[in-house]
Amino acid sequence: MDKKLKILTSIFSVILVLIMACSVSVSAFSEYDLSNLPFEYEQKCPQTEQTLSPDIKSVIMQKLTSDVYPDSNAADIVIKYYGTLSNGAMLINHYNKTYSYPKIKGILLNKESDYRLEIPKTNVTFFYSLESQKDEVYLYIDGEFYSFKEAYLAKKIDIKMLGEMVQKLDEFSFMLFDWCDGGQQIGDIDADRHITVKDATEVQKYCVAAIEFSELEKSLADVNGDGTVNTVDATEIQKMVLNLK
Repeated sequence: MDKKLKILTSIFSVILVLIMACSVSVSAFSEYDLSNLPFEYEQKCPQTEQTLSPDIKSVIMQKLTSDVYPDSNAADIVIKYYGTLSNGAMLINHYNKTYSYPKIKGILLNKESDYRLEIPKTNVTFFYSLESQKDEVYLYIDGEFYSFKEAYLAKKIDIKMLGEMVQKLDEFSFMLFDWCDGGQQIGDIDADRHITVKDATEVQKYCVAAIEFSELEKSLADVNGDGTVNTVDATEIQKMVLNLK
């Protein structure tokens, strides 16, 4: 009898530990909506090129000709500066104007893409909607270039700084995935907790002034985060639908 009691006690202890472990795991997850994002989210200004000091531009050019374009002429390399994040990371676009850059496809559809990052233990996903690599803006930190995903994984930036990038770059945005009881996912215009063709249709109707949107609906419809609801957002929602099927 004592042996059976010990076995039952042991089993109960294991179950209790598992329950506690699951509870801790679940509590570590954070689900956000537009009212409590872990970064600032406002209607942003269009992406604007800024002036880069000659000294810094010279240092960056040396880095590019040495590491990125070793066989290129400096005259063929284009450098564009789009501001600095709060940690000092500079937003730099660079490309060789003699290169042919193929179009990038399936950024939203491919979860393993270098242009998409799901923030661990949250329902936030950041992504780039680029036509080609020529348009990508990199983070220049401590003399090195990083993609936004590389910088985050290397702990050079955090979610707040990714939020700053959303405000500064036209093609950089975020989505909220709704897998708990609260919140509303970007793209879910009709609030039925699913991204469907109907949501894309609602955006298309709005674009031709067939219906009106509330401010919340405008925020949910602005999938690419450029501050304007247009047919591009409808297309992005259609891509999301394909991803969810």
